[in-house]
Amino acid sequence: MGTYVKYRLADPSEAEAANDWVEEQPEYDTLADHQRAVHFWTEDDVAHVEEERGGGAAEAIVPGAGSIKLSGHLIDEAEVVKPAWADLFERMHEQFDIEIRHNYALEEESDYLTEEQRRKITDDGDALAEIDEFWA
Repeated sequence: MGTYVKYRLADPSEAEAANDWVEEQPEYDTLADHQRAVHFWTEDDVAHVEEERGGGAAEAIVPGAGSIKLSGHLIDEAEVVKPAWADLFERMHEQFDIEIRHNYALEEESDYLTEEQRRKITDDGDALAEIDEFWA
């Protein structure tokens, strides 16, 4: 449970390339140290999850998708992790076509992110997709 930002690549076949790119970025080690790294599910990831569960994967576990958990951070962790995510997503939008599922955490009245972090993660709102569009 918690509050998440769900994201996906417009082209799921780019998941491995996107993951490789993410791992080369300066924020990766910081995020990985806090177990908050950005990852896009690959075909192999989904197959592994399905094999482990003995059936289908959860709806959100599809190639090219991923999520970051906004809630449940310690204050000092949030001060490091959230700006790192924002900077990483800002550059990812320049490299890949990424959609962000719209939810309350991304609204101005939400206190999960600063306005600057929200702007960077959502590409000034241009990357936002409503839930029915996101899973279509």
